[in-house]
Amino acid sequence: MTDVKRFFLAHAWSILLGYIGVVTAGLAIVHAVLTGTLGLISVIGLLPLPALVLAGSMYSKTTRLERDAREQREELEAVRRELEDYTYVVSHELKEPLRSLRIFSGFLLEDYGDRLDEQGRDYVQRLHRASVRLSSLVDDLLLLSRIGQTGGAVERVDMNELVAEARDELAALVEESEATVRAQPLPVVACQRRLMGEVFKNVIANGIRFNEEEHPVVEVSCAERNGAFCFSARDNGIGIEPDRLEDVFDLFTQLHPRERYGGNGAGLAICKKIVEAHGGRIWVESLPGEGTVVWFTIPKHMEETGEVL
Repeated sequence: MTDVKRFFLAHAWSILLGYIGVVTAGLAIVHAVLTGTLGLISVIGLLPLPALVLAGSMYSKTTRLERDAREQREELEAVRRELEDYTYVVSHELKEPLRSLRIFSGFLLEDYGDRLDEQGRDYVQRLHRASVRLSSLVDDLLLLSRIGQTGGAVERVDMNELVAEARDELAALVEESEATVRAQPLPVVACQRRLMGEVFKNVIANGIRFNEEEHPVVEVSCAERNGAFCFSARDNGIGIEPDRLEDVFDLFTQLHPRERYGGNGAGLAICKKIVEAHGGRIWVESLPGEGTVVWFTIPKHMEETGEVL
């Protein structure tokens, strides 16, 4: 496209209004000449011209800015999708070698541990722990890359079942910590079952891990507020400083020593993305030494629309 064509397309509205203004002013002058009222009427006839030109120019600039903003959003969305695709491919390719590393380091400890000296066993144990942690990290990256991308049908799910399934998956952690996980009666909610199960698993696991009580307790409940189901997971853990409450949702950000409490800092970032993909929001209330409450909402209208994430 030539520069002349581009100019006319970008300023078409201004040119049209300017043309209308010139024609209007010209007709006013002709009328004034024919009627002998050239002075006052011709001036009045010219008044709309600058206003019309200014309005046209402002409209043209606004339209151009909106078009540029839309193009930038489309470019950013394309980059985001490309990064998610790249993350998925890389993470998927890492799974198999990490799985082999985890399995064979476990075999070494189990079958040949008694043949190694203390330092050798320590090396293999570190290798095994690192492979387990990396495998967990890759799984989290894969999940993050899928949320809101591949989609999933919304179905009516009993939230009591999801809490029970999360408790079963975390059985080793619950038993080791002598923790109690309980839930008040929860509703049936329209959601993506697998993803919502990840939310409950993460918030319950955090309530147990970041806890120094002899018997950690995590209690899940729900109430209806403003057309949404509002869930909460309350624990008696170590709590969080008020000025760090938003930081817990940053990917791979961990506020407490990983060596002491475990985890990889991706749990609540995953929860945030899942909840927002359902049209809800998530937030945390906490004070140091007084436990933490993780709140999240799921809109009730999803039951009616059957939306797909």
